Amino acid sequence: MELYQIKHFIAVAETGGFTKGAQRVAISQPAISASIAKLEAELDVKLLDRRRSPVVPTAAGARLLEAGKNILQSCNAVKAELKTIATPNRLRIGVLQSLSSRCVSRLLSSFRRTSVHVAIEVVDGSCEQLVEFLAEQELDTVLTIVGGNDVNFARRILFEEPYLLAVPKDLASRSGKV
Repeated sequence: MELYQIKHFIAVAETGGFTKGAQRVAISQPAISASIAKLEAELDVKLLDRRRSPVVPTAAGARLLEAGKNILQSCNAVKAELKTIATPNRLRIGVLQSLSSRCVSRLLSSFRRTSVHVAIEVVDGSCEQLVEFLAEQELDTVLTIVGGNDVNFARRILFEEPYLLAVPKDLASRSGKV
């Protein structure tokens, strides 16, 4: 049993005739008749009641019609998935050089878990460079600090980073203040 035979059978069963079925799948009427005859011979069962007009599926044909639609739907879903894998969507992200790699890594890992078919391309740079790349549509999004030069873009605060100053204990104790 071949996929093309299933397509041919479904076309004839749904249109009620060999001529209309052949037109639907863009082949000749003799070719679709031969295809279905070969399928019936392989399965050793009549799939269509040809004595009626329109042509209708037999009990076995009704079962193949139902299963055949599911088979074609599954095949089409797999084809679409493979196409997505072969040509993945791409997200170009600009990341400010001074951002915490731990925060960026967590954010990208979380995105990767929910969007497995998206290829991530990361570009690092200064705030000014990244905003310029975004304006020129060389990047899709930017992870940067909130600044005044990016007011033309929608923005959302994703996380805040605490900063501290570390000094040797003897220096801190001498001055009393940092």
